[in-house]
Amino acid sequence: MAEKSQEADAQSLPPDAPLGDVARRFRRQKESQKLQQSAEFHLPFSDAVLASPKPPVMPLRPPVSTPAAPKFVPYQPPVKRSPFERPKVFMPASPRTWPSRPPGNRVAPREPAAPIAPAGPAGWHVVTVKPGDSLWKLAQQNLGKGPRWRDLLALNPGIVDANHIAAGSQIYLPAAVSSVRTTSRIMVRRGETLTSIAQTQFGHAAYWSCIAHANPAIQDANRIYQGQLLSLPATCGP
Repeated sequence: MAEKSQEADAQSLPPDAPLGDVARRFRRQKESQKLQQSAEFHLPFSDAVLASPKPPVMPLRPPVSTPAAPKFVPYQPPVKRSPFERPKVFMPASPRTWPSRPPGNRVAPREPAAPIAPAGPAGWHVVTVKPGDSLWKLAQQNLGKGPRWRDLLALNPGIVDANHIAAGSQIYLPAAVSSVRTTSRIMVRRGETLTSIAQTQFGHAAYWSCIAHANPAIQDANRIYQGQLLSLPATCGP
């Protein structure tokens, strides 16, 4: 029937119809034939079932750790150091050691006993050493000159150390020399005082009061003048 319809359609065209019209007519006929053939084999479905698209599957993302907030340190200006400064070196403290047992009671050393002067020849005089005395001082007081302390050392062989003589010990003096020191007179020189004179003549500045008592004309012990004559006693003490 299709072929017959095609032939009928082809005959319906005039013989002088252009080829384009003939071709279009045949094309429409073929399309109508295809529609008829598909309608003959149509399945009886009440409702058309359309394929629904599959929901997209989201890809799994690895867990992302949130970075910690950065810490900001306050700015500190650099410290200028001297090129000549040396680094400080700290030495470890040495451990303290404690004695295993308490020390015993210390015994104070005893002072050496005063040497006993040997028995001298007849006519020699003996002087007793006082605290603060020295051979120089005894020579100054009894022999008139401090440098003569060597004479006293020669006359007293019991003296072990000339720089240290024990108080209370006895020192021998020659009879001829011991009587030499009597009351004498000196002339005050420029810049001298009773203190300096007592130091020079008797070996102790505190003996100035002895010189002042031997010179009653002195009204003020702080004022003596150059050229003044002073009497010095044979022996003097503070």
